[in-house]
Amino acid sequence: MSSSSVHDPCSDTSPVDALKKLTFSEEMLTDRKEDKGESTSDNDPDMTLSTRPVQAISTLPEPKCYWELLPFELREFIFSELHCSPDDYSASSHWTSPFTWQGSTSPFMKALRTLPKSYDHALQWFGREATLSLTGNPWYPTGYRLSALDISEAELNVVQQIDIDATFIVNCTQDLFEEDGKTVVRFEKPTWFTRQFLDLPSVRNVSIALDLDNIDQGYMAVFLTEWPLWLQGFTALAKVTVKIPLWVMDDRGRKMVNGIIGGINRKTGVRGQFVEVEKDKSLRHVHEDAEVWEWEAVDGKFMDWTQELGREYKYRQCRDSRRDFQFFDDITHTELGFEDGSFFLENWHYCWPPYEGRCDEQ
Repeated sequence: MSSSSVHDPCSDTSPVDALKKLTFSEEMLTDRKEDKGESTSDNDPDMTLSTRPVQAISTLPEPKCYWELLPFELREFIFSELHCSPDDYSASSHWTSPFTWQGSTSPFMKALRTLPKSYDHALQWFGREATLSLTGNPWYPTGYRLSALDISEAELNVVQQIDIDATFIVNCTQDLFEEDGKTVVRFEKPTWFTRQFLDLPSVRNVSIALDLDNIDQGYMAVFLTEWPLWLQGFTALAKVTVKIPLWVMDDRGRKMVNGIIGGINRKTGVRGQFVEVEKDKSLRHVHEDAEVWEWEAVDGKFMDWTQELGREYKYRQCRDSRRDFQFFDDITHTELGFEDGSFFLENWHYCWPPYEGRCDEQ
């Protein structure tokens, strides 16, 4: 075999060598019996040496892949070595664990799919270590659909953690249509998104957030009350994390958020904990600041998020159907209002979604 050849661990080369050794031992045994004048077979005293090896080979089980024959402990050791943290490597290393999610299932996991015992073992690692990230962009909205991901059903069924970047779907609860010459907003729950999680029994940890550097302020406001609606497909969660944008957290927004948090606390029986304010590291982009909140059930208990924990964000008004939004670009679309003892400025460009068409058709 040349140095450039690649050895296939599941090839039958080694089993054949083993058969040759077995054949040799059978021949030696036959020779010894003949030397002693013994018959090589009670039923066929005329059996020759050439027919005996064939009989030995025919009674052997079919060769198996070495991966399938490894003891569990040895395979576990190999997997643990493959999963070494990047911290264990030099800064220049690009090593990635084969049990993590990098936009698709790793080639290593795919290679084991044909080996039942090894694949089942690898799924234990994948379930613990993989964090499924659901995200998209205006040109690739299918990143939010599990059916479009490069992952098998068996792998989906063991995933325990999902991160949701709702930047490009947060507006999908708002459907605009004309009624009596006016633009009207019609609210719809995102069941096209949440129903795909109902059949994922192993998911325990979920986080949801927005990319605050790539979203307009109007959609930040929608997120204040509607973010729990995107988690309504999860029946047994141990931990939920949300990052709530501060840029739109005026007095009205704070009251909305407090109301949502209080409702979640009552209905799930788990009290949400404020963790921190996550700030832009450059300290220049204050619109990227967010409050981090967590709900974590006690050990052995889970939270049912299929309940009515969120609610529709109520616009004060929607007067403009233009797509592009710049808060200070047109003062004629900004109005001064008074509510709950305070004045506010509101721009009606908030109302238009970034996608053309319906989100459930993406």
